[in-house]
Amino acid sequence: MLVAEQSVFTSQDTLAQTERDVALELVALYKTVGGGWEATGREERRGNERS
Repeated sequence: MLVAEQSVFTSQDTLAQTERDVALELVALYKTVGGGWEATGREERRGNERS
């Protein structure tokens, strides 16, 4: 039972690391192709107040 739990933990840890790596690569790709943020919500209202 302990070996099975250790295997599950290792698999879950590997999955979490892989998901993190995918997210980081997506951000890098987005930056590379010139992506940027658009103001929404509170930031957008703040920008309009200054105009």
